[in-house]
Amino acid sequence: MRGRVFFIPLKKFGAKKILCYNIFAMARMIHYQRRQKRATINLNPELSHGLLALFLFIVAGLSILSFFSLAGVAGQFIDSLLALIFGQVRYVFPIVLIISAVLLIKDVEYDYRHTHSIGAVLFFFSFNGFIHLQKPLEEMVQLALQGYGGGVVGLAFAWPLLKYVGYWGGSIILLGLFIASIIFLFNTSLARLVEIHKKALLMFGWLGKQIISFFGSFKKEQKVEFSIKGDYQKSVDPEVDEEIEEEAEDETIEEEKRIFAHKAIDKKDKEEQDEEETEDEEIAPALPRPVIRNLPSFDLLYTSKSRPSAGDIKGNAETIKDTLKNFGIGVEMGEVRIGPTVAQYSFKPDKGVKLSRITTLSNDLALALAAHPIRIEAPIPGQSLVGVEVPNEKIAMVTLRELLEGQEFKHRQHNLMIALGKDVAGKVWFADLPKMPHLLIAGATGSGKTVCINTLILSLIYQNTAETLRFIMVDPKRVELTLYNGIPHLLTPVITDAAKTVNALKWTIGEMERRFGVLAEAGKRDIGSYNAIAADPLPHIVFVIDELADLMAMAASEVEAGIIRLAQMSRAVGIHLIVPGAEKLLGRGDMLLLTADLSKPKRIQGAFVSEEEIDRLVEYLKGDEPPTYDDSIVSKGGSGGTINMFGGSSDDQDALFQEAKQLVIESGKASASLLQRRLKVGYARAARLLDELEEAGIVGPADGAKPREVFADHLMPEAEAEIPDEEQTMDAGGTVFMDEEKTDEEKEPEI
Repeated sequence: MRGRVFFIPLKKFGAKKILCYNIFAMARMIHYQRRQKRATINLNPELSHGLLALFLFIVAGLSILSFFSLAGVAGQFIDSLLALIFGQVRYVFPIVLIISAVLLIKDVEYDYRHTHSIGAVLFFFSFNGFIHLQKPLEEMVQLALQGYGGGVVGLAFAWPLLKYVGYWGGSIILLGLFIASIIFLFNTSLARLVEIHKKALLMFGWLGKQIISFFGSFKKEQKVEFSIKGDYQKSVDPEVDEEIEEEAEDETIEEEKRIFAHKAIDKKDKEEQDEEETEDEEIAPALPRPVIRNLPSFDLLYTSKSRPSAGDIKGNAETIKDTLKNFGIGVEMGEVRIGPTVAQYSFKPDKGVKLSRITTLSNDLALALAAHPIRIEAPIPGQSLVGVEVPNEKIAMVTLRELLEGQEFKHRQHNLMIALGKDVAGKVWFADLPKMPHLLIAGATGSGKTVCINTLILSLIYQNTAETLRFIMVDPKRVELTLYNGIPHLLTPVITDAAKTVNALKWTIGEMERRFGVLAEAGKRDIGSYNAIAADPLPHIVFVIDELADLMAMAASEVEAGIIRLAQMSRAVGIHLIVPGAEKLLGRGDMLLLTADLSKPKRIQGAFVSEEEIDRLVEYLKGDEPPTYDDSIVSKGGSGGTINMFGGSSDDQDALFQEAKQLVIESGKASASLLQRRLKVGYARAARLLDELEEAGIVGPADGAKPREVFADHLMPEAEAEIPDEEQTMDAGGTVFMDEEKTDEEKEPEI
């Protein structure tokens, strides 16, 4: 084995030979023991990267000085060596060193891999080979030794390629190696390179168009000045004048045809839709139509170049392994994932170790790592590993622009995706609003609830114009959401009053019921299928309530009932709720996401949006036209009464009110059990009918165990006059069947 001394008897082999072998073995043992005792130096990644960057800067500086003969004898040697190796491409060598040094300084957690070395080698081989491929075959060796072309590196590739596959074949091979070197160096994909190439071509095309348009406008100005000075005379070339006049006439004729065509279509559509618009206005007023604007640019948002720092990664991994070993748990450490907020250290426990033994050691691991709080994920979803999440020493900010410019957002399936943030693996997370379909955001004061709401609002605005998405915002504190006042997406100014919030909930419930009627008439199940065929699509409505606890303290019953009704039924008609609460969370944008698709919460670093970004976006959206609001949303007119969670406002009379009235008058008694049996409804609806009868003065109030009093003497003539005819009774019977089907689950034992 390594480091051991094997003494061989002198009798078997020659004495000199064996003596030399024993001396060599003893020296080898002494060297091994000294190396074992030698102290290992564990440098901080920031320190090691800084020293390496300093070394690269020194080598690059000496190389540059050697090119100008300013580094003495050593500079001449360096220049000759670089010329022999790289040829005329040696001038690129210090640039590569400087870029590498800057990357090491800028990104302390730079993940250096062998693929980067492979990429650098392939880059010089392909680039130098292509330079040397331009030289004649018989002169390649001599030129390389003299420091011309691609040097010895270029000769090693160019000579065999030119001899066996020719110039064009060698060019194709070297081009492929060059692309492979870029992929290795930047750790990217071929699809990403193609996309970057497209963007570069578009940028150059845009610059070319700007240059052409500039010179074109300059020439047009010269022509206009010439015609004015010539007292409206013809140009020198009459053929040019005739062509210009013919083109102008053609454009005028086409424009007139287009205008008349639009007028004819508008007139025809107006005649066909007059009756429909009249009926719609009688049913419910349509939402105000905002001015159509383009989607805002990503340039209104900021970018962040901050990088996370996890500290001593190797030291933390050893600490986790040793701590678990002290408790009798053997593990095999795996990879380390550095996220924006935490670093996840994964390991595989030995066979027979229960996960419960590991999860109970979270406090011991936090003590050993001197980090709090830590979270143990056992197991990591989709892997046979356990993850320990340790907070980073330096947290990286995740910006909204970074998420919106990613591939996940560009390839979204629809325009109701919500940007959330990044997980510990750096994966971008989006939420599908129609699938959710409502959000409850929990977090203590200062944990980032409002920033999360702003991120959700802005991510929706960046996908939808005011024609496809509208907001109703409630902000009792008057300082969070009032920044959005004036944008065209708002149906009403940001609501700050509890009474107006209740009215807005009533209006939203009425809008929900109206939309259900529209869907029923069209024979569609949801807003998506309806908008696909509708000439006038329905916009999605997002109801955002900030500080729900404050509203519950002022109007608990009505706010709770309105939220419950909307949460139960509004998804199909495109109405969604975003309601933040107040619970304990980690803070600083660190969130736990739990959806119907996830079996347990997912840790995500939420995206950050500053107040300056919101102000810039709001100023852009305001534009020149003022927003159009619907004053009926928060007004009391037409929305009186109270909200109940079973059927809208209390001033909406139940469809079975007349039958219940007739039944109570004829029987002379009133009770919920009687209405349940005779009208075949649930207990909740029967109790509500009794309340309506009491409000109408038909029955008296409840008096303990005594039955309610029925005021039948003076109401009998009115009741007989209001008895429905046969057709109305049939319709009411149909309604009873529908309601019975809805309230079967709510039936209670008869009293």
